[in-house]
Order: sequence, then structure tokens, then C-alpha cells
Amino acid sequence: MNDASLTTLLAAGVGLIGAAVGAAVGATVTHRNRHQLWLSEKKIDAISAFAENNSLLIDRFRHVSTVSPTERVEWLHAIQSGRTTINLLCAQETRDAARELARLAQRIESQPTGEAVDRAVNALKVFVDLAREEIHETKKR
Repeated sequence: MNDASLTTLLAAGVGLIGAAVGAAVGATVTHRNRHQLWLSEKKIDAISAFAENNSLLIDRFRHVSTVSPTERVEWLHAIQSGRTTINLLCAQETRDAARELARLAQRIESQPTGEAVDRAVNALKVFVDLAREEIHETKKR
């Protein structure tokens, strides 16, 4: 084998390795981007449902002194289901805000005062603000 053939073969080998590395890096970046998009979508779904269920619960207790046992069980299940998803996907600060919101929203049932409602509404605002920040951070990555 002459020097020209060896150089050509070596250049082809280096090109092939470069192409393989480029394809692997491209696949990794694509997978990471898809995962981030999936994670962001799941967070949005969980956060939206959790905020909506708590908002409905607060509003219901604000206007009606009692709810039916069936309604109560459904809301508590929805809130716990939302917290479970948030606990799996979100940062600690968002999880803490979700726990506090659920606690204050459920407390309105036993203490249906304007002050209890105001605390729950403020907790809802804090949760939504933290969740919004987290979703935007997830999309930036």
C-alpha cells in the first residue's frame, strides 16, 4: 500500500468517526430536547389541574358552607392526585407551595372565614407564581 492510499484511508476513517460522533451528539441533543418538552408539558398539565381544583374548592367553600360527601371525596382525590404528580415532577419549592395550598384550601371547610379564604387565595397565587417560574426554567434548558 502506498502513502497516498494510506492517507486517503486514514482521512476516510477520521471522517467516518467524525460523522458517527456527530450523529451520536445530535441524537443525544434531540432526545434531551424531547424530554424537556415532555417534562414541561407534564408539569403544565399537573400544575393547571392542581391550581384549578384548589381554586374550585376555595370558591365552593367561600360561597357554600357545606359540600356533599361525594363532592368532598372527589376534590380531595383530585387534589391528592395533583400533588402526587407535582411531587414527582417539580422542584422542592413548588412542592412545598402545593402542600401549603392544599392544606389551606382544605382548612376553609372547617374554618370558613374571610381570613381563611384570603390565606388560601394568597397560597394559590404563590403556588402559581412559583410553578410559572419553574415551567419557564424547564423550557430554557
